[in-house]
Amino acid sequence: MNRYSRRLLSFVISIILAFSFSFTSLPADAFTVSQNISSVSAASNIKLTKKTLTLKLNKGKRLRVKNAPGKVRWKSDKKSVATVTNKGFVKAVGHGKAVIKAYVKVGSKTRIYKCKVTVPYTFANNNLLAQHYQKHGIDMGFKSAASYQKAAGKVIENKDSLHKQSADDDILYFLEYTGEFVVVSKWGFIRTYFIPNDGKYYYDKQ
Repeated sequence: MNRYSRRLLSFVISIILAFSFSFTSLPADAFTVSQNISSVSAASNIKLTKKTLTLKLNKGKRLRVKNAPGKVRWKSDKKSVATVTNKGFVKAVGHGKAVIKAYVKVGSKTRIYKCKVTVPYTFANNNLLAQHYQKHGIDMGFKSAASYQKAAGKVIENKDSLHKQSADDDILYFLEYTGEFVVVSKWGFIRTYFIPNDGKYYYDKQ
């Protein structure tokens, strides 16, 4: 082999070694980038079936995480309002607001998906609501049973409302400057809502 051939062979070997070195140094970075792209792609497909939820007291609903790559961990930030099982079943146990969180591990990161839960004050059933709306709500100027029920809840939650417990363990609420009167049963449901003719005297004698 002459000198020219040896130089050409050395040059070719150098090129091959350089490419080999570059090729062997790429996979770690390429693998990391690939992982990150896969994680972002996977996370974009993950969805919680509900972002907001309104439940009546003692009622429940199952939440699911669509396209979760693994096990989902559930948690409630206010267990006095809403609880959640390890299967995602949410139950309303008290009035107020809570946030249900679903923890999902995607790649090396844990992502959190949230559902805001509201448990309002309501009548025990729609029949009772309709009866009291017909009896009181229409005369009070409400356009629907739903708005009548919602207004009763506002009286209950108003910090200015007077309240006390009756002999049969109901809770009575009275808002002096509007004259509104609400009764909540010991089970947590609205019994009635109206404006008594006697105002505060009616509340006091209960």
